[in-house]
Amino acid sequence: MIPDDIIPVAFAVASSPKRYALLLGSGVSGGNLPTGKKITKDLIRRIADLSGEQIDGDPLEWYRNRYREEPTFPGLFETLRARDGDEEAILDDYFTIPDPEGRRVAPGPTPAHRTIAAMVKEGLIGLIVTTNFDDLMERALLDQGIQPVVITELSDPEMMSVFPDRCRIVKVNGDYPSTDLKMTPEDLKDYSPKIKDYLDRIFSEYGLIICGWSAQDDTGLVKILAGDGAQRVRRYSTIWCRRKDSTPIPEEVVRELRPSEIEIATADEFFEELSSRIEVLRRYDHREPMSVSTAVQKVKRTLREPKPELMLPDLIRDETDRVIGFIRDRLRYQATGVDGRAYYLATLRDLENITAPLAAMAATVAYHDDTFTDLISDMLVRLINIPPIEIRVSGIQNIHKTDQDYIEGLSRLRRYPALLVLYASGIAAVRTGHFDTLEAIVRRPKEYRYGGLRKAVPYHDSVNLQEIAGFGADWITGTDERPGEETDYFSRVIYTMMQGLFPNRYAFNESLDTFEYITGLAYLVELGDIAPGAFRSSAVPGPLRSRNWHRHPYLPGISAPAHILSLPPHLIAYLGDLKQRAAGSNFFGGDLSVFEKAHRNYAKGFGIDCPGTGIDLPDDA
Repeated sequence: MIPDDIIPVAFAVASSPKRYALLLGSGVSGGNLPTGKKITKDLIRRIADLSGEQIDGDPLEWYRNRYREEPTFPGLFETLRARDGDEEAILDDYFTIPDPEGRRVAPGPTPAHRTIAAMVKEGLIGLIVTTNFDDLMERALLDQGIQPVVITELSDPEMMSVFPDRCRIVKVNGDYPSTDLKMTPEDLKDYSPKIKDYLDRIFSEYGLIICGWSAQDDTGLVKILAGDGAQRVRRYSTIWCRRKDSTPIPEEVVRELRPSEIEIATADEFFEELSSRIEVLRRYDHREPMSVSTAVQKVKRTLREPKPELMLPDLIRDETDRVIGFIRDRLRYQATGVDGRAYYLATLRDLENITAPLAAMAATVAYHDDTFTDLISDMLVRLINIPPIEIRVSGIQNIHKTDQDYIEGLSRLRRYPALLVLYASGIAAVRTGHFDTLEAIVRRPKEYRYGGLRKAVPYHDSVNLQEIAGFGADWITGTDERPGEETDYFSRVIYTMMQGLFPNRYAFNESLDTFEYITGLAYLVELGDIAPGAFRSSAVPGPLRSRNWHRHPYLPGISAPAHILSLPPHLIAYLGDLKQRAAGSNFFGGDLSVFEKAHRNYAKGFGIDCPGTGIDLPDDA
């Protein structure tokens, strides 16, 4: 099992308690009890012994040839001439194991059963569907003080509720010793109408975590799970835990549910790891809800400690883990029949909400301290290098673009948190003149690309507003519904995350303009010399564009070429003081001539006057 594969499942269960049901098979019992298939074959061998016959091949085939019918649970015991009460005695050997003294005793619940019971007690799980006949799950729950409602085909339909008010165990193949058991292929082909209806409602209303079930023999249950030809609206996703050597998931299930597969060693290990991850998430959430104000206060308190370097890295890395876990949760990118605009905007808002505390923390560090450069850079590297997300969205409506373009647009949003954190921390560093931190933000982080070998490249082409969110620009700004209306959406989002660091919006906007200019120069350093007017005669590269999608009266990267372009007065003033303020720092590698060359190339590319900085270039530059 790959531990990181558990993270999305843990997030899903922790964020949606009692909305994921478990579907458990014999693998959860740890091999202590035989499967229905093994019991069936053994009973047929007993029948052959009573008939004085020897079975050399498949017992099921022998029974069909001998009795000219399919074996069924009632039929086997009728053939065995079992009287009332004999069934339980015959089956007792299959549901007990010998103890050290040779007595037949019922086995105890496995660690998986006990972990699941603990999750039920914690309010994480409320519904368990199982193909097992035994009472191990019930006993584990009773040990936790929980009396579950056990539902079988014989149960009153009024008990078959999908409301998560009580713990329910749905024993689809029977409950030993209370009911007949579905063991044979013929038994497992179909279910009663009421249990089929109940399972259909469960599979529609709940996400599923499937563990210990091969689906190899349960043909009727597979049919129900796959929808049996009906159009089913699924609100949550399906996670299927499989051992490496297990049989493949049935094709009809893969086709209809597109389950996320997790390779596991044992059910015990999976549920223990899942519970552990959830516990960390819930403990973190419960101790102190991570609002933006809480995040800021945490950082401020830590910075006041005698040795903040011992605590701050854990604080930042834990929150970064939280954001990355959210982004990588592939369960969030699965939907059918969605409104493309609404789904895109909901994804954008979700990413803003989950990132806001981390962005506020990074901004607070960058504002108050200029020494945690490695921490800031490492955080950004992790966010920038989020791998592509597997998006399974179909039936997309209201997009006026191809499905493939839409999916690619969604995929690019995975770097939106990196952009938010980059802007928040960079704007804060500009405000307080923390040039070492600025260097750690605009030039040190790298994007890693793989073409056989890992190659580190500047991130600017991939992490800019146009590249990440340009696909949905009209939706985000509302210009698809309000043509011609100007908007400053992105800067408002950033300002909300860090407004406590600025006296007013005007001061924030000035620092934002400056940061965007510095980021643009970091991009230009990698391009080399620029031809005069290059950015006026062709499309402006994404890294040089403003955070706005409308014409800005100052920033060259966004104004129309016909306008007389110039830099804003506050940026000109900033550049005039830069030489003195940045002296002795690592800004642009500690060589301000690198900054100056990019600054002049910017002016050349846009065909504007180059404001003076007092920084000299080497004679050969």
